Amino acid sequence: MAKILFLSHTEESGQLSVPALEALSAAADMSTKLGGELVVGLFGGSVDVSQVSGKTLTVSGENFAVPRYATDAAAAEALVRAADAQTVVAPGTSRMSRVLSGVAARVNGAVDSHITGFDVKNGSLVVNRWYYRQRMQAEIARTATPWFLSIDSGVFTPFAGGGDAAVEAVEVAVD
Repeated sequence: MAKILFLSHTEESGQLSVPALEALSAAADMSTKLGGELVVGLFGGSVDVSQVSGKTLTVSGENFAVPRYATDAAAAEALVRAADAQTVVAPGTSRMSRVLSGVAARVNGAVDSHITGFDVKNGSLVVNRWYYRQRMQAEIARTATPWFLSIDSGVFTPFAGGGDAAVEAVEVAVD
């Protein structure tokens, strides 16, 4: 069974942004189509889990409130390792885009950005991405795990199924 991690930072209010909710919707749809388990991983100064449901891993505190590569990458890496997912779905925000490649390298994964859609073919995930000013569309499949996917905003409907999250705090040591 495929395990998919939705990974995102929270806003100053502790809530998820609209692009994050869109990526969460994509991750939920992906887990349904693959017959897998969805795990939510959130980090930030404060984390409000009212917008999500299911197993939720969190990293929060003053050290994670301000966007900084070192703390964001440490939090994201800890969440990826705790979830042990084959696929990691994240919103294409500037804060997430800044850390995804570094986190993928730390866990020996692969990353693809600007994902605009996906399909399941022969039981495997295939993602779509545009190239050359949206003149060519590619279908990408990988065997490397974990596979990090940065979802472009405006493609998926925002997730609206929050309310019953089973929260587990993940500790991250910050120097």
